[in-house]
Amino acid sequence: MLRRLRRHLTLLCALITGAILCGMALFMLRSSERQLIQSSRITLEGNVNAIVYRLRSEQVLDWDWLSQTEAAERLIIHISESGHPLHYPGSWQPLTGRERLIALGQEKAAKLGARRTGEDAFMEPEEVRTTIFELWGDMGERYLCASVYIPMNRSYRELLLLRDMRALDGQIVSQRLLYAGLVGASVLLLALFGWWFSGHALRPVAESQRRQSEFIAAASHELRTPLAVIGTSAEALEYETTPRGKPFAGAIVRECRSAARLVDELLTLAGADSKGLTLQKGPVEPEELLKSAAATFRPLAERRGQQMRCLLHLSPLPVLCGDEARLMQALGIFLDNAVSYTPEGGVITLSAQKAPHAVLLIVSDNGPGISDEHKPHVFERFYRADPARSKKEHYGLGMSIAKEIVRLHGGQIELGDTPGGGLTVTIRLPLG
Repeated sequence: MLRRLRRHLTLLCALITGAILCGMALFMLRSSERQLIQSSRITLEGNVNAIVYRLRSEQVLDWDWLSQTEAAERLIIHISESGHPLHYPGSWQPLTGRERLIALGQEKAAKLGARRTGEDAFMEPEEVRTTIFELWGDMGERYLCASVYIPMNRSYRELLLLRDMRALDGQIVSQRLLYAGLVGASVLLLALFGWWFSGHALRPVAESQRRQSEFIAAASHELRTPLAVIGTSAEALEYETTPRGKPFAGAIVRECRSAARLVDELLTLAGADSKGLTLQKGPVEPEELLKSAAATFRPLAERRGQQMRCLLHLSPLPVLCGDEARLMQALGIFLDNAVSYTPEGGVITLSAQKAPHAVLLIVSDNGPGISDEHKPHVFERFYRADPARSKKEHYGLGMSIAKEIVRLHGGQIELGDTPGGGLTVTIRLPLG
């Protein structure tokens, strides 16, 4: 139980700190990416200003300067004058063809209203107008583009500038991977710290639980002998005493048996808490297990006016690997509950069937059953459901013991409703 609590505390710590770290990392990453994008935009605007200055101040463009500018800044420069393009081949070849990128850029610039065509291009002079947008090539690469309209004397020039953003995109991806790695490593370290801290915090509780289990085991062992002596003496006294004293002797015998049962249950749970509840595994035949359990409880059921049925398949079931005595103990707990709570004239059915990779042992009765709100809690220690299923001789430990035995076998217990009323308990035991 404490180990499960420790895992839950560690998981909770990791989730909370992970969520906080992720939020901080996303905020910082977003701010950093915005700065990188803004810096790239400012650089592009600087390139635009430098080229526009050359276009407005020089009548003849220097191709060497254009080539150096393109290569240094990973730019694609396209210039046209009064609608006639300048035949400049460029200094490098992008992933998508150069002419294709220029056509895509001009098309998008026209859609954005950044280009003037036909008679509109020769309207009254105006200031230099720049439109910046993004463009994707055929290979998925990204470009930051600037379409610039430059009015001249009785003419105009147009500049289309494309900046290759692969280097920036690679930097952004690397930065994201770095942040993700740092966050993951931080969460892992915090989880390890949470595991250590929760273990350190729960150590006194574990020590107290260990001492409590040791005390219960020691006290239970010490109680066994006097209870046996009192019970044996009371049984003898029941036959020797006067008729008036027989009820008192009988009450002593019943209470001694109830106390002895409680001692046995406490010893079993103390062994489970201290990891001392072990299994002596061997081959177990489900049919023989059912027949033995039915034979043990049939006399008790008949004394209460109940019918005990054991349903066996014609074809043999797979042999289980388990502790037959412990499995009989678990079955006995459910059969004892069924006999205790099934009314006179009721039917208790014990059966088995094969499931995928498992064998199901089923105990069903037609008693009052257990409501759905109580089913998740019946395996808790000392828990009792509604008064209809709370007898004085049951202390709320049997279901916990049965669950522990089945868990040690790698199985599960399922609670359901019997058609027509009652409780059906299914023990799922894995094969192998």
